Amino acid sequence: QIMRSQIDITMLLQAIRQAGELCLQYQQKNLSVQIKNDLSPVSEADLAVNDFINEAIKLNFPQIDIVSEENNPAANERARQQKTFFMLDPIDGTKAFIKGQKQFAISLAHIENNQPMAGILYLPAYGDIYYNNGQKAYKADQQEQRTYLNITACQAAKTALISGRFKDQAKLAEYKKKYAIDNIITMSSAMKFCQLLDNKANILLGLVPTKEWDLAAANAIINAAEGLMDDLNSERLSYGLRADFNSNLFIAQSAHN
Repeated sequence: QIMRSQIDITMLLQAIRQAGELCLQYQQKNLSVQIKNDLSPVSEADLAVNDFINEAIKLNFPQIDIVSEENNPAANERARQQKTFFMLDPIDGTKAFIKGQKQFAISLAHIENNQPMAGILYLPAYGDIYYNNGQKAYKADQQEQRTYLNITACQAAKTALISGRFKDQAKLAEYKKKYAIDNIITMSSAMKFCQLLDNKANILLGLVPTKEWDLAAANAIINAAEGLMDDLNSERLSYGLRADFNSNLFIAQSAHN
């Protein structure tokens, strides 16, 4: 039985939509971009959106610390020690964002005792917001038309999503056999999770190293949408147990597969 989250994350939906507007405004500009120590790019938009969402969280939930891809390591470590915290990726898909493409998302989760309890995943360029409140998962469009999300069991040919960064064809053939996969679609960033939640694919294989803030919100929503997101040993994913926030490889699918 999934425990109900101790907070009402829907209080932050409006702030996340406003942060999305900010993303789109910055995308129209000539962005200044820096390269971080891990050689990934960060734009002024990442930092502005990060500040905006951090402020919104502090306003609504002043007692809860925040782990964010763009917060300083000391603040992240302080939050991590609490075991209960928010986890934020202000722009998941920075490379696509910088190129002016649509495949980027804002990803926010509430972690309780190292488990993802509530999540918001927003695609600003599409206007679709995915979230869960307790054990119900929803998708709302720009007109705030809400639909329930429910990941259905695979009935026919099984389609899998993988990252475009995964290049090991021999290993991929092994996974296809192991999970009885018929078709493979490659896709970047949080868009993959949305495809799974929309039942456009049946299984998602996380086969490249990634950070916990890329997964946390999607994990909470998938759990609430009758899905499962486990590591490759069928153990639940945890968040904030490792100081480097590196995640295990994972598989996400319907709980009824």
